[in-house]
Amino acid sequence: MALRIPTRRDALLAAPTAVILLLAGCGGPAADVDGQPAPRAVLTDANVTSILTTANNAEIGEAQLALTRSTDRSVREFAQRMINDHSDANQRLMQVAARTGMRPDQTTDQIQNSAQRARQSLQVRTGADFDQAYITNQINMHRWLLQTIDQALLPAARDGRLEDLIETLRPTIVDHLQHAQRIQQQLERR
Repeated sequence: MALRIPTRRDALLAAPTAVILLLAGCGGPAADVDGQPAPRAVLTDANVTSILTTANNAEIGEAQLALTRSTDRSVREFAQRMINDHSDANQRLMQVAARTGMRPDQTTDQIQNSAQRARQSLQVRTGADFDQAYITNQINMHRWLLQTIDQALLPAARDGRLEDLIETLRPTIVDHLQHAQRIQQQLERR
């Protein structure tokens, strides 16, 4: 079955529902999507930039761990790609952040805490168990990131350059998800 890649139009159609859901969550704890928190309030450009940078840093940290722990060549190549692509995304976001005045918010703390728990869980694993857990986590993280981009970050972005950058980065995230899914299928056949 082919993965349908949602378009910007799909995100705009879903935006009113997403905003209602995000605002409804303002009074209580944030919802979890595949282990990651969903943003809870109306976001500023600075918040959007901060969330994306924090998510990129989480990806880079896990990928660095995978380079030291994985025994599978395709997993290691994927991890190196995560480091390269997410480092590049952070550099591009930092250019935008200079204009938006990035500042951390509660959501970034939640992402950092979730990423730390994931790394701790991965650190005790070895061999094929590590590879499978890392790839499963990457699938979950990239699904969460796409959902967050579509339902919260793109609708919240006000700076046209930030919106354009997110739209430019989104296909790479889709490609990361599809790549991780292919690796997961390969690992399951072994």
